Amino acid sequence: ETIYLFGGQEYYKLSDTTACFDTITEAWSYPSFTGDSIPPMHSATVTWSDYIGGFIISGGQSYYQLLDSVYVLIPDGACSGEVTEVSISSGSIEPHMGASLVQDTINQESILIGGQSYYQLLDIVSHFNL
Repeated sequence: ETIYLFGGQEYYKLSDTTACFDTITEAWSYPSFTGDSIPPMHSATVTWSDYIGGFIISGGQSYYQLLDSVYVLIPDGACSGEVTEVSISSGSIEPHMGASLVQDTINQESILIGGQSYYQLLDIVSHFNL
């Protein structure tokens, strides 16, 4: 089993590093990704999606802006995979950070709950499909 760590904040800068933790060997390593790159950010939401067989990464805060981007990471090995920035086919999301993201596998729908937008907390539930 592998645990992925995305982004974060270091001293005076955001991290664009992704790391993997192997729960069997208890060792950290850096992944080998193909495709799009995940921007430096913190407070993004991540959930596993059974129907796509990968992670959905949404939102987060980059330098001086909140993100409304959605990325999909499909692992193809213990610490490797392909990253794709995807377009939302239906529904919408606002730029956000710190929200909860859950997956409705029956309807193949992502549900974004709460979080923070510019200067306010979000009290909404957003639905979107990839």
